Amino acid sequence: SERVARLSLSAQVQRPVVAELDFAAPPRKSARVHHMIELHSARGFGPNPIALAYYALASPGWRLLPHCAASSITQVSTVRSTDEAAVFGFPIHLTLESDGPPLAARPPLTLFLSVVSRDAHERTALQGYAVLTPPMEAGCTTHDAGAWRLAETRNDALRRFFVGGGEELQDLRALSLPPGFDPSQPSCLNKHGLQTVTTGQVRVVVHTVTGMSPDRALRVI
Repeated sequence: SERVARLSLSAQVQRPVVAELDFAAPPRKSARVHHMIELHSARGFGPNPIALAYYALASPGWRLLPHCAASSITQVSTVRSTDEAAVFGFPIHLTLESDGPPLAARPPLTLFLSVVSRDAHERTALQGYAVLTPPMEAGCTTHDAGAWRLAETRNDALRRFFVGGGEELQDLRALSLPPGFDPSQPSCLNKHGLQTVTTGQVRVVVHTVTGMSPDRALRVI
C-alpha cells in the first residue's frame, strides 16, 4: 500500500514538457545535414600513446554553420591490448547547409584525420593520415579508415628515431577530390607520384540526420 501511495503521489507531480527537437528548418530550397560523429578508436600505430587531430572541409555548394568546430584534437589515449588499440570516444557535431538544392553527387563533407604519437621523451611524431567522406543518407554507419604516411629515406628514419617528428603534408586538402572534380561524370583522377607506406586504421561512427524544407516545412528523412 505504501508503494501504491508513492506511485500515485508521483503521478500528481507536474512534469516539464519535453523540449522540441533541436533541428531547425533550413532555408527554403536548401538542405541541411547533421553529422554526429564519434572518433571511436585507432589501432596499428605502435605502442606509444596517440591522439587524433581532425579537419572538416565542406564540399563546393555546401558550408559549415558557424557554431561547428571545423578542427580540433582528441585527448591522448594509451595503447592497450596486443593489437595496439587506443580508444577515444571523441564526439563531433557538424552541421552543413547547401547554397541551394543539392545537385552534386559528391558527399557534402570530407573529414581529414591525422594520427600523432607521443613517446616517453615527450616527442611527437606523425603516424599517419586518413580521409573519410561520411554519406549524406540518414542513418548510422561505421567506417574503418585506412591510414598511411609518407615513405621515409634512411636519413628520415634516423631523424625520426633520434630527434622525433618527420615529413608532413603542408595542406591536407590535397588528399581529397579537387573542387571541380565531379565523380558522376566519366573522368580520370591521377594522384600517382607520392610514395607512401600503410600504417593503421581509424574507426569512426557516424550518425546522420538530413532535412529539407522545399515548401517551408521541415521534412526529416
